[in-house]
Amino acid sequence: MSERIQPTACPYCGQLVTVVIPDDEKYSEADLNRMATLECSCPAGRQQRAIRDQIEEAKKNLFMLSSDGAQNMGFEPIGDSAVIEMLEKTIELAGYGKVLDATFKLSGLGTVKVKRTSKE
Repeated sequence: MSERIQPTACPYCGQLVTVVIPDDEKYSEADLNRMATLECSCPAGRQQRAIRDQIEEAKKNLFMLSSDGAQNMGFEPIGDSAVIEMLEKTIELAGYGKVLDATFKLSGLGTVKVKRTSKE
C-alpha cells in the first residue's frame, strides 16, 4: 500500500503539519484537521493526544472486563456486545467532556461507572 504526505494546518494554531495517509483513501477536511491536531506540538494538540490516550486506556480496561481477564480481577465478564458498545461510546463522550459521570447497573453483573477525571 502506498502512502502520501498531506500538508494540513492545525485548526487550533494554524501550524502546518504533515500527515501521512494511505494513497487510496479519501479523507474529509475534518478528518485531516483531527489528524493534524494529533500531530501538532501546540498546547491543544498535546491536550487532544492526552485525551485520546486516556480514551484508549479506558477502552483497554473495558476490554479486560469483557474478556476472560475479568475473572482474574474477580469480575464476571461483560458478554453483551450492545452493552460493550454503549460503554465504549460513554467512554468517548466522557473523554471529550460531553458526559462527566455515568453509572450503569448491569443485570447480573453489578455496576460500571464511567467518570471524567482529567483537569480542564
